[in-house]
Amino acid sequence: MTPATWDGAPGDAAAISKKIDEQLANDGKALEKIIKLLLLGPAESGKSTVLKQIRIIHLNGFTAGDLGEQRPLVFKNVTDAVTELWKAVQLLNYTVLLETKAMMPGLLEELKTINFVICDTFPASPYAKIKQMWNDPAMKMAYDHRSNTNVMDSTKFFLDAIDRISAPSGYTPTVADVLHLRQVTIGVSEMQYTYKDLEFRIFDVGGQKTERRKWIHVFDNVTALFFIAAISEYDQYLSEEDASASLTNMKVKEVEGRRALTRLDDALFLFRWIGNNDLFTKVQIILFLNKKDIFAEKISKIPLTVCFSSYKEKNDYKNATEYIQKRFEAQIRNKNKMIYTHLTCATDTDQVQFLLNSVTDMIIAENFKQTGVI
Repeated sequence: MTPATWDGAPGDAAAISKKIDEQLANDGKALEKIIKLLLLGPAESGKSTVLKQIRIIHLNGFTAGDLGEQRPLVFKNVTDAVTELWKAVQLLNYTVLLETKAMMPGLLEELKTINFVICDTFPASPYAKIKQMWNDPAMKMAYDHRSNTNVMDSTKFFLDAIDRISAPSGYTPTVADVLHLRQVTIGVSEMQYTYKDLEFRIFDVGGQKTERRKWIHVFDNVTALFFIAAISEYDQYLSEEDASASLTNMKVKEVEGRRALTRLDDALFLFRWIGNNDLFTKVQIILFLNKKDIFAEKISKIPLTVCFSSYKEKNDYKNATEYIQKRFEAQIRNKNKMIYTHLTCATDTDQVQFLLNSVTDMIIAENFKQTGVI
């Protein structure tokens, strides 16, 4: 394995980009005009967020109308956040304030009756109750200890923004809101865009266990694949049902001395299967170790040993991320294959734009080599 980690040096990226521009000007006709990219990874790893970022960067982003269409989905995310947070409090057996305990059953019933499709803003009655609920210390504790619950990572983002989302004057989602939305990808989503006069087709394939059997149908003629793994999920466990439904057919068993699979285990097994697939022998692999911001918050509270008992270094961001990177890159049997690894926060447009441009230049350069141009 020859790992390659981009450290984000703008000067290097600019130099590479300039060289690519020159090559395209001279030899562009020799390069394959349509470049096919895949976005693969487990559910909730951030694939769809990366696809949204590509839309922002290369396809003029979201119009006011596009953003407005996302309003009901934002309201659903808020409702889901409230519902799952309350379930988590009960599961963790936290003691809530008496007024919260008295209020929650009525709030949950009220949320079920609202037709959010016709709402211009989040309704005032549940808004006041949600704000009260989110101010309960037990709710914050449940969010911080959400590992074995279905509480979304974006819960804090949306509940912190409840004043804005419930503004009496009306609410239009922001781009940040859209990037934080949780929405399950079913089937295959395709996006086409142009970069440096070349046409790119990128496919986002549903990461749910039941969707993985469909992946093989989009594996032909791929130039490069982006594998997205949420490193923040190192402490979140799969149920036995989820583990059994995995494409890798991994059932819950002893993994580093524990009777469970974490979501990060699942990502590792999936990366091994993808990275060693014969269809991808000549395909460039870009590994995004995503949700680094959430990981940075967690690692100070929850040791990496809950996932990797063999981890012996300091429980800090630098050492832990380096270890995770090595574990992923070790999954590839061909030790001469380049794996381009990046720590990412998919909701950070500036970082994603820089990385995508740099990685795309690398993909084009490699395509030049394969076509014999350079």
